[in-house]
Amino acid sequence: MSAILCAWVNDEVGLSQHVDADSFAEDFADGYLFGELLQKFRMQKDFNAFTRSTAFEHKANNFTRLKETFSLLGIPFTAQVAKEIMMGNKPSTTRHVMYQLKMALESAAKPGGKGKGRGGVGGVTALSLATVKGHAKSAFETMDAHLFEERLKHNAPRHMNKEYDHILGRFQKE
Repeated sequence: MSAILCAWVNDEVGLSQHVDADSFAEDFADGYLFGELLQKFRMQKDFNAFTRSTAFEHKANNFTRLKETFSLLGIPFTAQVAKEIMMGNKPSTTRHVMYQLKMALESAAKPGGKGKGRGGVGGVTALSLATVKGHAKSAFETMDAHLFEERLKHNAPRHMNKEYDHILGRFQKE
């Protein structure tokens, strides 16, 4: 499945970075390429706020921004899923989310699909899906977004903690 997804993001979508099957999960671990992909389909209106970095704070920012778009596309995206992608220890999670994203975008771009706009790579626009899903953000969605961010911050290890543990480990060995 990785080869099919790589062909899609490299050949059809044309991301700024070439993605290999061997490093697929690692390439998407910071969320930046997910944002870029969605930007190409005109689905991620705040892509300019994404950061390409391995620091936890930047990853959390990227994935918090992705959650709303994934929700709009009907892709289940929990703090646990985001953590697994960020940590890179379950490459199958990254592939699964990417497959769901590919199917949702292709479905929305088809003439009989959800989206009928002609923007982006596949003819999908944020407006076309927002019209189907409704315009107003409910109080539940706002609270869900806040809880998602809090769970993500609480569950994922911070970059500073990893460095601290590494330094501390050297002294404990002596």
